[in-house]
Amino acid sequence: MANGRSKTVKIRIALAVDRQGNWGAAGWKGAKDPEAMEQVMEPGEISGTVQEYFLTIDVPLPMPKPIELNAAVVEAGEFISGSEEEAA
Repeated sequence: MANGRSKTVKIRIALAVDRQGNWGAAGWKGAKDPEAMEQVMEPGEISGTVQEYFLTIDVPLPMPKPIELNAAVVEAGEFISGSEEEAA
């Protein structure tokens, strides 16, 4: 590129983590936060009390090799107290 900067795309990922450390994530172009989070929760692997997070990351457009990104939470979502609180 003439200005020396690589192109990036901003992505947003819904992430949920339960008290046991089980987690799931989902996101796709055009997804609304509630529908992405619904997709995360759908498989049923995550249960009880859940913390929702949303990650927003600028990702370089396709490169010839995989890239690992270190991301930080940019927005904390709703803390959902499960109906069957863990007795432990």
